[in-house]
Amino acid sequence: MKTFIISLLCALVLPAVLVHADGFELTDLNGDGTIRFLAFGDSITFGIGDTQGIGYPGRLETMIGLLVDNEGDPGEVFLNTGVNRLGQLLQNSAADYVLLMEGANDARSHVDGAQMEVGFQKSINAAQALGKTPILMTLPPPCCEHGGLTPSTESYGRVMLALGEENSIPVVNLRKAWITTCTSIGECQLYNLPEGLHPNAQGYLVMAQTIAATLFNIDIFAEGGAADLEGALGLPEGTVIVKPEPAPAEESN
Repeated sequence: MKTFIISLLCALVLPAVLVHADGFELTDLNGDGTIRFLAFGDSITFGIGDTQGIGYPGRLETMIGLLVDNEGDPGEVFLNTGVNRLGQLLQNSAADYVLLMEGANDARSHVDGAQMEVGFQKSINAAQALGKTPILMTLPPPCCEHGGLTPSTESYGRVMLALGEENSIPVVNLRKAWITTCTSIGECQLYNLPEGLHPNAQGYLVMAQTIAATLFNIDIFAEGGAADLEGALGLPEGTVIVKPEPAPAEESN
């Protein structure tokens, strides 16, 4: 396990810069003395389906000891109202980082990936113009009653990964977290079933842990990645439930 030099306690004492041993850092970009996140999205960001009522933003805030503002809007269609709503929020937000995950409702209308790419890039530009760092998030693959949305959400995920590379910004791969962690992706225990679109409490925990790992530049899907995140955040062994990516099978001679 890697040894991290800044823990949650230090994050609370020195909120202006959060650094760990690999040199990756979260910084108070606007100089107000606090590192703050804006979580933007639809009902999944809002936390629909969570018995604890806090969604991933509340869990992430507790986990990393930094402020996370929940700006999820249930039912929002990103290309109809979301792009403009985000622009307005950004102008009045003290956030340094913007967590962006949208598209579940656009997928219902089969909006194609090329259109979503334009909207996402516009949002990236708006955040960066205001001195904020956008962090993109892929949608988990829906199942069960909403399994038909998967082709669209997967195409949006590919767009997010490509935009992350093109803009040199982080991407939280929640799709991968679902694939590695679900017992069966066709009936995933991280969702409220049989609905299969909104995560349950366990699913929102997987989201928060995957986001935290990305923020700390930890490969949560590597063997030992869960232990690395537990070490970084001072969590008891076994707390992180995100599973690693299976090792490739050895070819037989």
